[in-house]
Amino acid sequence: MKEYKYIFELYKGRNSKHTCPMCKRHHVFVRYIDRESGEYLSNDVGRCDREIKCGYHYTPGEYFQDNPQRVNLDNPFTLPTQRIKKKEATEVITTIPRELYDGCLKNRNQNSLFRYLAKVLDDIDAASMVFERYLVGTSKHWLGATVFPQIDISGNIRQLKIMDYNPATGKRKKSQDESWKWCRKQKDWKKDVNNNDKIFFAGKAIMGYPQNASFQQCFFGEHLLREKEKVVAIVESEKTAMIASVYIPNYLWLATGGVNGCRWTDEKVYQVLCDRQLVFVPDLNAYEKWAVKASVISKTAQSIRLFDLLERKATAEEKTAGLDLADYLVRFKLSEFQNAQTQI
Repeated sequence: MKEYKYIFELYKGRNSKHTCPMCKRHHVFVRYIDRESGEYLSNDVGRCDREIKCGYHYTPGEYFQDNPQRVNLDNPFTLPTQRIKKKEATEVITTIPRELYDGCLKNRNQNSLFRYLAKVLDDIDAASMVFERYLVGTSKHWLGATVFPQIDISGNIRQLKIMDYNPATGKRKKSQDESWKWCRKQKDWKKDVNNNDKIFFAGKAIMGYPQNASFQQCFFGEHLLREKEKVVAIVESEKTAMIASVYIPNYLWLATGGVNGCRWTDEKVYQVLCDRQLVFVPDLNAYEKWAVKASVISKTAQSIRLFDLLERKATAEEKTAGLDLADYLVRFKLSEFQNAQTQI
């Protein structure tokens, strides 16, 4: 097994985790240390535990690329720049074999999100079509849980994101909400007592926790980019992308999976948007953050437009609730909305 020069600091209690430089939360940031000397790199080199809500991860390789003057000067344990570049160039992205995922495409009627969509669209066929278009599956990780596959433009499955939804409201379950988790040993459903949001990245688990796996996430719906003629609309939530694709099918809808989800402002991720016309549709209260991200991606895209109608028209209560596009779309019956030919 290959040994790396820099490793994460071993957990030795709460104080061995630090304040994240991105989200500013205490005791969630794991720093890299030199394996031989035990010394830290810069205080911003490390990974935040809050992968969904923050997603910050600054690696030693990225640090030395940004700070070439540090290589072999004041730190005798640093790696040479050439070696770092070679490692990045030869890195192989782990993908999940399709046959391991196919079983998740069964039992759709037991899926909580599917049941919600069938109700709100008042059309079970429309709900089935959007599940098939995005290849969304069902998991026993939680009772009725939804599997959002991240499939890249070449058709490779990069990651599987499992989330639990309330079938009545369509809202994803958070830490305070009740969920039932499948217990393999007892072969029965048990109440999930973990005080965490109901989100689980299952890539490693479904592959049997392989050593040296290197997962690199991509946009949800990226496989649809093979359709070249449509303008690409990007939202935060996978559920929102699915609902919007039914109500407003003249756009091709992708989701980032979070404000910083899939590290979508990393060039390795957003390069698939090269020469495409883009529309960004941020959630309420996120417009400024998305404007910054748009400036990063603008050098690659053919054009970018930020949709600000929600921000301009939302009430104070709606802003407090942090609504997104789907929350507005489902207020209309699908047939009435389509007949009105409403567009963004």
